[in-house]
Amino acid sequence: MEFKNLTDEPIAIKWGQSAIHLGNYYGVPFLGGMKYKDAGNPSMTPDTLIPPWGVQEVTLFHGNPKWTSSGWQDGYTYVRTDDTLNAEIIMKVESSSGSKYYNYKTPNMILPSYVVEKYRYVEEPEDNEDDDIR
Repeated sequence: MEFKNLTDEPIAIKWGQSAIHLGNYYGVPFLGGMKYKDAGNPSMTPDTLIPPWGVQEVTLFHGNPKWTSSGWQDGYTYVRTDDTLNAEIIMKVESSSGSKYYNYKTPNMILPSYVVEKYRYVEEPEDNEDDDIR
């Protein structure tokens, strides 16, 4: 996401006191550049400081990565095939004039049908010996 400070004073986005809602995950965001072991830990989630009239890009993930035998795996959310998946970000922003929460909801995330079909799970029919031709 790209954030623009449209004020004459510096602001801080307090990610440890903010949340991201994506699919079945609702919790502290995991920012690009953080250590995986710190994901989901509000006290280890850094703030984003933006100077007056400045612009800052931030990469957000949900904070539930898992350790697997092949290393860290980013957290994920199942994609809905009904085109209703979106993300909601609730951010606490502080400045010298106080703090305020802001809410942003993304448009629906839509996958093209050719992608959905490529990965659609289809259960294999059971092998039934009675159906075999002898």
